[in-house]
Amino acid sequence: MVPFLLVKVLDRQWAEKLLDGQVFMRPLSAFSDRVDAGTANAFRGDLLEGLGSSYSCEQESTFFREALVAEHTAPIERGYFAANLQQEKIYSMYALEYSELLGAFVAPDRRLLDFGDTSVIIVDTLTFLRRLVDTLRRDYEDTLWFGAKRVDYTVDLTKTAIYDEFTKAASYSWQNEYRIAVDLNDGCVDQLSWNRMTDFARLTYLNQGGTVHCENGRAPITLEIGDIRDASLLVPTTDLVDLKLPMDRLRNIAVPPNMVRPRRPVPTAFTPIIRWEA
Repeated sequence: MVPFLLVKVLDRQWAEKLLDGQVFMRPLSAFSDRVDAGTANAFRGDLLEGLGSSYSCEQESTFFREALVAEHTAPIERGYFAANLQQEKIYSMYALEYSELLGAFVAPDRRLLDFGDTSVIIVDTLTFLRRLVDTLRRDYEDTLWFGAKRVDYTVDLTKTAIYDEFTKAASYSWQNEYRIAVDLNDGCVDQLSWNRMTDFARLTYLNQGGTVHCENGRAPITLEIGDIRDASLLVPTTDLVDLKLPMDRLRNIAVPPNMVRPRRPVPTAFTPIIRWEA
């Protein structure tokens, strides 16, 4: 396992709020190319955020044969989105890796400069994560599902695989993301997902015992975890990508834990996606 530090890259005004202890989490749908109203993050968009599964074109699938009109040539990519993932609240951080062989940090991709001019480096990872989890439990214990781990860049629509909120396409691997995900709806679809479902999808979902959770939709949330200046430091993002770092303060380098709570089995709603041969 490669040790790393957590880094949040953002503009200076928001960096100061993070130091004050404000952790702002958006729904996963805000990080896709299907951007929700009120967000503007075109350079971060990933069309496949929230993908639930992909299917090899060699594998026969009655799901696709019945769900899609067969007046096309053969499909070359296909899968489905899981509606319940789109509503989850997400907090994305950069994993600043440390090469024990070289005795140095691995330089980040310069595209991180587009994310903001200031980088908050968490120098005490466990303290930061503990405060965040304690705040979530305090505020949302009744409906909370929590997960935190590094993102896998393994999405491939030409293969058969199951995906979750911690998977992205390989083209985004430069983001080196450590993602924190929170589901406040107990696995149920939110009102927006319900509104976008077809009548057939609604009937199928309800017949499986699915319900609609209207209380916690796709509005962002802000966690107040307390001042984190004792567990972090600020550097310009230019210094981060150039590795001009205060090494005397970056000695607590470890492998931050993967923390993903088991989920209660619940029905989900699927939206098919497909790309046909030209």
